[in-house]
Amino acid sequence: MMEKAKIWRVNAFDNLEFLKARYISQAFPKHYHDTFCVGLIEQGAEFLEFHDKKLVANAGKVILIDPHEVHANYAFDKDGWNYRMMYLNPEVMSFLAGKRVQTKNQVIDHPQLFELILKFHKQAENFQDASFLLQEIVRLLVQVSNEHLPEDNKKITDNFKTAKAFIDENYTEKINMTMLEKVVGFNKYKLIRVFKQQLGLSPFEYILLLRIELAKKQLLQNQTLSQIALDVGFYDQSNFTRYFKKYTGVSPKVYRQGCNILQDK
Repeated sequence: MMEKAKIWRVNAFDNLEFLKARYISQAFPKHYHDTFCVGLIEQGAEFLEFHDKKLVANAGKVILIDPHEVHANYAFDKDGWNYRMMYLNPEVMSFLAGKRVQTKNQVIDHPQLFELILKFHKQAENFQDASFLLQEIVRLLVQVSNEHLPEDNKKITDNFKTAKAFIDENYTEKINMTMLEKVVGFNKYKLIRVFKQQLGLSPFEYILLLRIELAKKQLLQNQTLSQIALDVGFYDQSNFTRYFKKYTGVSPKVYRQGCNILQDK
């Protein structure tokens, strides 16, 4: 069976984004999302690798990943996996729950929750209103997630904060390790090691992810792909497309089409 992926958005819940995919060889490198990732495995099994643990999600299981949590995911075996995901804004999650939602990355064995998410996802795929289902999904997620989000990491060094702040302000510009060395005052090898210890990513990987997230927002506007590529910091459209597909599983054009945005001619 060939690999395939479909992405779409609905107007409700801050343009809630959905993904339905079948992957075999696709391997997502370390990345993160600004949202809660809530999904399920319909067939096969997926391997999830976090900074502090590794999990296997097989058919019938629910997946919950926290916002900004660095992770990698890929097929557990040669048969690949079929899954559905939705990417829920933390503010929307808190609104539906009536409080700040505190969870922990996990694979959940909960048949009722699985069926609710599957039903909601299928109705959203047909653009049917199922708002009441999402509220029940959030209620159950809060109920079964009895672990709390970790507090801000107090071990983050001042040098790491300085380097990260510089990247956050300048990631659409050309940034190299020589520039970062001057910003923090120590060599690139130590900087890379500190970044991986604190964030689970190298500086280059972090810059790429920031650019991808900005590109996803700009793809919702009527701009050419070549202009978006340059605006977010890539050398050209080809370079942009290669990394976008690597980290999202679909090309920029497919992502734009799935979000019902006018495609480039």
